[in-house]
Amino acid sequence: MFASVGNLIDIECSALRPKKIKTVEFYGAIYLVEDGPWDIVRPSTSNNEILFSFINLIKLEDKPKSITFEQLMNTISLNDAINWIQKNGFPEIGRLYITDANDELDEITRALGTYYWLSLGQFRRQAVTLYLLFHLWQALLYEDEGKIPYYLQPLAADDVNKLSSKQQKLTAQVFISELINERLGKIDFRLNMDLSKPRIIFYTPSLFSAAYFQLACLITLKDKEKVGKHLKICPQEKGGCGNFFWGHGNSVYCPLCDRRTAYSRRQKRNKTSQEEQ
Repeated sequence: MFASVGNLIDIECSALRPKKIKTVEFYGAIYLVEDGPWDIVRPSTSNNEILFSFINLIKLEDKPKSITFEQLMNTISLNDAINWIQKNGFPEIGRLYITDANDELDEITRALGTYYWLSLGQFRRQAVTLYLLFHLWQALLYEDEGKIPYYLQPLAADDVNKLSSKQQKLTAQVFISELINERLGKIDFRLNMDLSKPRIIFYTPSLFSAAYFQLACLITLKDKEKVGKHLKICPQEKGGCGNFFWGHGNSVYCPLCDRRTAYSRRQKRNKTSQEEQ
């Protein structure tokens, strides 16, 4: 039946992309606020790019024995968040454009004024949550019992190491399904009335929700061989950046790293290593 009405796994999204961003501190929290001209963009949703753009913000140089949610949040710098938004647009907007600030508005809106904005904390929280859910799914898919509690603990209030292996797996599944379903509930159905190929699509103005949708689509791929074939890491040992990406065919590097860039990095690293010796 679904095949007869078109492709139901496409998603479209839009975002407001500011050319400049200023930061405003309010009650100890930092807000990213548009400062000047902006435009509306429709980021590419192919190859799970939105999902990976969030996950790849988090880099753990030396993998610690344990991680906390706050520790992961702190790996995303203010400049990381600003650069991401200036490239992709606000993943969500805290308040729509308001012409008059009056007593009926909440305190934060009065403080920030008539601007689009998003808190840095919200940006970091959603990126870290996606990162943890992605790695939890990987641990479950490949039955890596050591990594399940490692990525589960930052999401849980209680000590997951007290749970049995079976209970850890069930708890991980609950976290994944509940957190993703919460976001999927905010996505709308729309009819794309292209006469050559009318189809039903999903639409969301939230790039966070689009990323959760892409993660949900990945999770439905139960074929380990297919996931392993396309889910790749841009190889740092060959001059890549270490980012996750969804590759096709014999692709080795992510879209941000062509072979020339990778070769240049590798040469520079080798030269530095030789000088240190």
